[in-house]
Amino acid sequence: MASKSLEEFASEGRKLPGAWIDTLPDELYNQVWDALNTDLPIGKIIITRWLHSEGYPDATQGKIAAILTRDRR
Repeated sequence: MASKSLEEFASEGRKLPGAWIDTLPDELYNQVWDALNTDLPIGKIIITRWLHSEGYPDATQGKIAAILTRDRR
């Protein structure tokens, strides 16, 4: 079986889904963004617990960390 190069694979237009954090509604996303980008004493552990309580059981600290590379919505 011939394998494709990375460039060939990427040129086929396959798009991977975005980060999990991008699936959050804007209101929740912005609250998380604000907590991590301001002087609020709220970290990823508390945010993860809060998201669990809001009905997002698959939230993890690692998934939340992705927001640090994004802009506020």
